Amino acid sequence: AAAEAVAAAPPPASTDQPLAAMNRRVQERVLHDIEAAYSRGLAQTGRTTGLGS
Repeated sequence: AAAEAVAAAPPPASTDQPLAAMNRRVQERVLHDIEAAYSRGLAQTGRTTGLGS
């Protein structure tokens, strides 16, 4: 069944496409973690403004 799924999948447009998609997922997860940590930090300090203000 796994071999059939691989055979049915279209070939990637380029060799680095899977890597690029993986990097994008990692980047989204890291950004999400940073935003969550930043929000927690603001909540702890009681500040309601962003970095610039």
